Amino acid sequence: MESAVQIVRRASSSFPSPRAAPTACATGKPTPMLARLPSHACAEVVWASTPSPAACRCVASHLFRMMPKSEPEKMEPDPIANRSERSHQSVNLDVDMGPECHRGPFPCQSADGLIAERVLREDGRMADTRSPALPITVITVVRNGARTIEGAIESVLAQSCRPLEYIVVDGCSTDGTLDILRRYGGRVRWTSMPDDGLYDAMNRGIARVLEPDTYIHFLNADDRFAANDSLERALADSGGADFVYGRLERRDDALRYTDVVGQPVDRPALLFGTRIAHQAILCKRSVFDRVGGFRTEYRIAADYDWLLRVFEDPGITTRFVPVVVASMGFGGVSWERFPALARERFRIVRRHYAFPDVVRFSVYTVFGDYLRHYLQRVLRRLHLLNFARALKQSLRRDA
Repeated sequence: MESAVQIVRRASSSFPSPRAAPTACATGKPTPMLARLPSHACAEVVWASTPSPAACRCVASHLFRMMPKSEPEKMEPDPIANRSERSHQSVNLDVDMGPECHRGPFPCQSADGLIAERVLREDGRMADTRSPALPITVITVVRNGARTIEGAIESVLAQSCRPLEYIVVDGCSTDGTLDILRRYGGRVRWTSMPDDGLYDAMNRGIARVLEPDTYIHFLNADDRFAANDSLERALADSGGADFVYGRLERRDDALRYTDVVGQPVDRPALLFGTRIAHQAILCKRSVFDRVGGFRTEYRIAADYDWLLRVFEDPGITTRFVPVVVASMGFGGVSWERFPALARERFRIVRRHYAFPDVVRFSVYTVFGDYLRHYLQRVLRRLHLLNFARALKQSLRRDA
């Protein structure tokens, strides 16, 4: 592959000129002919690995001006333009310069302008203007999940975004989970050791992520991504925010029912029923450095406590993306142990909110969460839960 210096040399020597043909010294600095080119654009094309189109046009226009006007027909075609396959790193000098290209030089952007647009560094080198791929690590915590873990692994490995790292934190499974993990070799990083519960295992997974700008996503062993490009689409809309959250599909396989939840929230909304499932969250490692990990004193609702700490910190940027990130089944530990969950949430609210809000939360929990939970249990026993959910969705659409 030709270097940028060779490309400029080829382009500038492809026409006869009374001036000396350009050469480069051992240090790589431009020789007399290249010295006549605009310094900022020449420096960019010579030393940058991926010069901007603006600098390429600038150099090309000045090379065009150096051509002897009496012999324009002797200009040989640029061999670069005849290549059928180009590396994405090659400098594109055969830019379509439009109808004005034969009537005079192009208006060349100044060095200050290029620096202001962050395509040229102060030292004259080209800045990388391509959007870097955002690294992401998916963490799955599992214990005795042989029945579902393989589906989760396949869902993660099928994701289109790269670079992608997958970490499985196993709690000493005895049902064949480890045999499944071994089959995937180096595609899955995993560890197996005793832990102090779900949130302790999640903290262990976080500790294995070292880069502060890496996005972390938690996917349970029985959950799946909603689509193969779920993470890619969520990150594309993230705007580089520290804490990104989207939507979640909930499914009841027994009743063949699904719905989608997720909306923009703020700290007051988190007090009254609005929840963000961790399966819909993409969070930078640096956020855990700021607010800490999951408090293991909470056995069921530690993620709720962590969410409140995130939204209390003004230095953390949050962003909602209208993307269905993952799919999970109804139920789970918190659903099966709802009374214990409500008590933990009450302790967390007392820790984060003022007394009037604690009272309001208590009233809402008694007349909201408890009644809704037990009503759903009754409807399920009467085989009317699916009908009630369909009616609820119909009323929402009409509203």
